[in-house]
Amino acid sequence: MYIKGFRKIILGGGLVLSAFFPCLLGALDSRKTPVDMYLIVDGSLFMKETKEDAFKWLNREIIDNILQEGDSLSIWKAGDSAELIYTGYLKDNSEREKLKGLLQSFKNEDLRADFESALRDAVRRSGGKTGKRFVYTVLIGGVGSALSPDENISDGLFRYSRVEEFSGWRVLHIATGIQSQVKQAADAFMK
Repeated sequence: MYIKGFRKIILGGGLVLSAFFPCLLGALDSRKTPVDMYLIVDGSLFMKETKEDAFKWLNREIIDNILQEGDSLSIWKAGDSAELIYTGYLKDNSEREKLKGLLQSFKNEDLRADFESALRDAVRRSGGKTGKRFVYTVLIGGVGSALSPDENISDGLFRYSRVEEFSGWRVLHIATGIQSQVKQAADAFMK
């Protein structure tokens, strides 16, 4: 009984604080460390039917919500071969609109998606960056395009990844170059 009352007090207090100090809500979403975003998009026919839904998600979740001014973005089209189609820094909202236009013009015409070459290029470009910038790699692909952490790609490129499944397409979030941090955290946990 006391626990339920305590929860109500905490929830009610939080609502009152957020009503009087709305800046506190925004402070939870702010980030100080810039991001180097590496986005790899399936250019194969497997994404042709689901491209519109995938790009709506991409615009909403990545372009509008994650990327902030000062973040860098590199986009690869993973088709028959991997092609870097954009690289630059997010400067303002007009840059966001240009990126959305670029994605809108994206054509899915290739027979396969060369994710491995695009991912290797992203890893090479990130150069093991740690500390001053956060590296975030996202792959978006059609379900039939063999985008999977089980895929036989050497060097454990998908070792630290998470998959989100959607109807006809999926997103693979990959953390590259974090092996040393994971080992340190595991060692600290085991002590």
